[in-house]
Amino acid sequence: NTRIVDYLEHRRTPPRRLPPANRFIGYQEGTSRPNQQPVIHNLWVYLVRQMIADGSLNAERQGKEWAVEPRSLERNRRHPRPAGRPWKPSSVWALIALVEGYDDQLGPLDRHRARQRLDRSGLEELAPRLSSRAELRRFYCHPSGLEPLANEEAFVRSGVSAAAEHNAGIIARDVIEGYVSYADASPLIDHYGLEESTDQPNVLMRIVQDDVWPFPPSAQVAPRSVVALDLLETDEPRARRAGARLLEALHSPNATITAVDG
Repeated sequence: NTRIVDYLEHRRTPPRRLPPANRFIGYQEGTSRPNQQPVIHNLWVYLVRQMIADGSLNAERQGKEWAVEPRSLERNRRHPRPAGRPWKPSSVWALIALVEGYDDQLGPLDRHRARQRLDRSGLEELAPRLSSRAELRRFYCHPSGLEPLANEEAFVRSGVSAAAEHNAGIIARDVIEGYVSYADASPLIDHYGLEESTDQPNVLMRIVQDDVWPFPPSAQVAPRSVVALDLLETDEPRARRAGARLLEALHSPNATITAVDG
């Protein structure tokens, strides 16, 4: 299993000086037991530690080693982080506000910066940089709690849970996805007994900092650009294709997407 090494070599060059660190191990597909064969050497340890710390890789510490969850590795391979510093959440939401046409609340500097970025690169090219808009956490919820959770006032449906409202051509009834504020996240997690899950999550919760919460109090569904970005970041190929179509439709405000990806 050399997938971590392959991914890291594809991602970036490691720093020249590395602190002493532990070795890492990886989960084998289809099992919950770690593969005892080390999959990377210490040359990459600093970078892997950094990726685990910032949530790029899902991993569990087991003694002196780390077990890296395979899906998060594949997710990072599909969506490598662009070079440069991550955008601040406020910068991401400013750009989205400009795309959606509700930028009247932006300050002149934020509006100018967002306009420059959008004119220079376009939303499709910028999409990989916009993941910092929220912290994505994956949970398992008892199926009986999915619909009540999706209908909570504090839960703004997005991604697969809002695709139908935007005619994205994809429906997922056994998974819900949406945005909540930091203030509302813990109460919802406790109330519905949500359990962190990387194997079979059925709740994708994107948690937004309270000071940059972008949705009005009555919002139930995220706008089209946000739904498109969420779909592009999923693990499912059908959902990613639907997100790409939805993003393309942003250039034609009156366009309707009717093709259903089977």
